[in-house]
Amino acid sequence: MKFYLYGHIRNDTGDLFYIGKGEGTRFKSQQGRNPYWLNVVNAHGYTSVIIEHFETETEAFEAEIFFIAAIGRKDLGHGPLINMSDGGEGASGAIRTEEQKKRYSEKTWMRTEAGKASMRGDLNPSKRPDVRLILSEKNPHRDPAIREKGAATFRAMGIAHPSKSDKHRKLMRENNPAKRDEVRKKISESRMGQPSWNTGMNLGPLSNDHRLKISQASKKSWSAKKESGEPLFSPRGLAKIKEAARQRSLRQSKGTYITPKGSYELIAEAALANGFTSATIVKNCVGYKRDGKSYAPKLGWSFLPKT
Repeated sequence: MKFYLYGHIRNDTGDLFYIGKGEGTRFKSQQGRNPYWLNVVNAHGYTSVIIEHFETETEAFEAEIFFIAAIGRKDLGHGPLINMSDGGEGASGAIRTEEQKKRYSEKTWMRTEAGKASMRGDLNPSKRPDVRLILSEKNPHRDPAIREKGAATFRAMGIAHPSKSDKHRKLMRENNPAKRDEVRKKISESRMGQPSWNTGMNLGPLSNDHRLKISQASKKSWSAKKESGEPLFSPRGLAKIKEAARQRSLRQSKGTYITPKGSYELIAEAALANGFTSATIVKNCVGYKRDGKSYAPKLGWSFLPKT
């Protein structure tokens, strides 16, 4: 029998989450799946099973429609299936016209390197202001009904939504484009000269409940890192902390320490450069008192206070 009804089962819970009609190897193919299917599979994996074979495609479509209706779609709030339609669609074995073949060939050419090169940089139509305006006006998410449908799907999936899983969140953090230096530079340049998003906002002091939630979330994150042996701070984070501490020290500096190795606003930097302790740097530059006697700064050393 050529046609069949198949199902996909989540590897983490063993629950059926997708029903489809297919032929050949369609039951195990990932091509042409909806984004919700991809989210579940990427986060949890899946297993394919063929439920029943049929003599004709019509019988397979009828079975698909029946099972989807009986089990229920998640986006409609009727069941666990993430199918985005009621089934019965498809065109197996359809004969394409010459015009369709030509159009498909042109689309396929756009996947080649030559095709991709023809759309890069300023050649990309989506970079033209007139095209960007049209795309913005035709954006389906401007429709409140479509936005509500997406929100309903998100609510229906609850904690089962891939975005709620720790694995998915970690993957998104690791692949966040905003962590790349070139992307961060572009974002910075685009915001240059613009007021901050929170200008004029006064959120007031945090409530005790809010402080408790932040504390619990921080403790949970730090505990997980300690248990896994993962560094508490990334190299970038450590560099930021050190630079922030340095800038804070510079603001609090009371002057410049002039030494044979150079001039420094921070005692720690002067000590590192000259190979002395911070206390010795102060004695050499400022002088000191001992047993009722005052000693002048060491020759070649001095301190220039801030005015």
